[in-house]
Amino acid sequence: MNNNTNGQYGEHRLQVRCEFDTHRIHLQGVGETQVNRKYGLALELQAPPELTNWLQEQEPTVVSPASGNALYIRAEMHHFFEKESTQLVVLGESLNHPKGAALEMDLKTENLGVQTLIEFAKQNGLMTLVAGDTYTVGDQEE
Repeated sequence: MNNNTNGQYGEHRLQVRCEFDTHRIHLQGVGETQVNRKYGLALELQAPPELTNWLQEQEPTVVSPASGNALYIRAEMHHFFEKESTQLVVLGESLNHPKGAALEMDLKTENLGVQTLIEFAKQNGLMTLVAGDTYTVGDQEE
């Protein structure tokens, strides 16, 4: 992994593309750590159709460091350290979380994308530590 020390891509951030696929989300991470892009990280994760449909209804507000087009909305990583649980929270109108839409990031899985995203968030100061119980998302597999 290399470092993006010139800051040409703006502030460190996580962002999710509003229009992508029915069962996957496209996520970009901008930070000092270059994983697979000059600006940091790009990856796709499985997601329920409720989330991907919700994403299509959101107004893109964040510019892609790859294309320069406003195609994305902000996201945050929340790690509930007392429960060893992590959630990706996509910011927007409330779907299943007061700040928008939450997607469980199960640390017990062998999902390389999830592991890469969590590590990138930690390395670039994009992981928010939260005390107490996780926000209950409910059954995302409906």
